[in-house]
Amino acid sequence: MATPKKTTSSKSTTVAAPAAQKVGFFKRILKSFKGPEVYEAQKSRSFWAAAGELLLVTSFTTLIFAVVATVMFTKFWPELEAKLADVGTWYPADLVLTVQDGVATASPAEPYVIPLNELFDEQDGATPSISVIVDTITPFTVSAMQEYGSGIWISRDAVAIYNADTRKIEQHAWNEFGDFTLNQEMVETLTLKAVDFIHGIAYTLIAFGWFFMSLAITAWRLFYLLFFALVVQFIAWVSNAKSLEYAQAYKIGALAFIPAIFITTVVQMTSIWTGFYGFTFFFSLISAIFVAINLKREKA
Repeated sequence: MATPKKTTSSKSTTVAAPAAQKVGFFKRILKSFKGPEVYEAQKSRSFWAAAGELLLVTSFTTLIFAVVATVMFTKFWPELEAKLADVGTWYPADLVLTVQDGVATASPAEPYVIPLNELFDEQDGATPSISVIVDTITPFTVSAMQEYGSGIWISRDAVAIYNADTRKIEQHAWNEFGDFTLNQEMVETLTLKAVDFIHGIAYTLIAFGWFFMSLAITAWRLFYLLFFALVVQFIAWVSNAKSLEYAQAYKIGALAFIPAIFITTVVQMTSIWTGFYGFTFFFSLISAIFVAINLKREKA
């Protein structure tokens, strides 16, 4: 009796290629310095993933400068506060200036001179001679102000200020300001309110500055990548690496920007001691170096 032959299935078994291992954000940051496999995987990532990663890194490094600014402001605020508060003390106690219907009047005998020398620090052993002339009896004329030789003249119908930059006298009629009365108490009150306002808004300005600077710098870098992608393609060509499409080169450039951001941040933070601030295209050169290091070469 014939034994039936065993038949083997003609179906072939295919083994699936192992899935690419997902790299976390912080590991990707480290691998951006030396990680050819991460640069290779960057080709298939979306534009938004690359842009978002660049925004996060930029925000972090910008935050460092915001923290430094906060610490410096907190440290020097008491001294600055004292100087700002002293501004109100220059106004004489016996001077009451009243403006009504576009005409100014003053309480003391005129002309009245208010020296402002104490508001300015001495430079090279000389203190600038700066003063305000109060003469509300005389209407404003250019010749009269030139005769007084003062930078600021409070006249009967206007306040005149000499602009040293343009070398011209700027006249502002009292009608522009409306009716008011100014005395030492009011000046000191306004000065203290201004000091409180500056202190209250300073930290908010630093926070908003950090937010908007992060967005602005990231937007500029994404725009600059439009040109740097061509550099990435050129590096791939001369180094016998795998050919890159423009979109792939753009995303690889975004990854190479990350180590350049950290390096240039360190350079800027230490420049006060080293005196080195970088040079033209310093950021681009660093980025190009990391592209060259991490691009995979074609096998011979």
